[in-house]
Amino acid sequence: MALNSMQNSEIASRLDTFHRDIQSQLQAAGPQMERESFSDLAGTVYDAGDESVATTIEELSYLHLERYARELRQIEKARKRLADGAIDECVECGDDIGYQRLRAYPVATRCIHCQTQHEKTFGAHVVAQV
Repeated sequence: MALNSMQNSEIASRLDTFHRDIQSQLQAAGPQMERESFSDLAGTVYDAGDESVATTIEELSYLHLERYARELRQIEKARKRLADGAIDECVECGDDIGYQRLRAYPVATRCIHCQTQHEKTFGAHVVAQV
């Protein structure tokens, strides 16, 4: 069942809000990452433990940036599917994703059944990639 124009507008608004939230997170993370060099994190006289903590913090910062980039790509793909009238079609089976699911998670690409199967097959670690 295709979404009506009011539902399309609400999904578009949810995508805009999602995009703004990610942009805000990126803007907040950027200056902090610039200030935190490895030597600042580990200290000038550091030991292996300090080095390990500094490396972990750098890796987490990088992972956050990757996540934000992935989420921005998902939003752009969802906007394209919305414009094409296909946002509510499951990429696996072609059935309806469902308006309530899209309201909750506007970048969803699978119906509940296919998402459940996907998670059972590939593990819970892929949930963020829906």
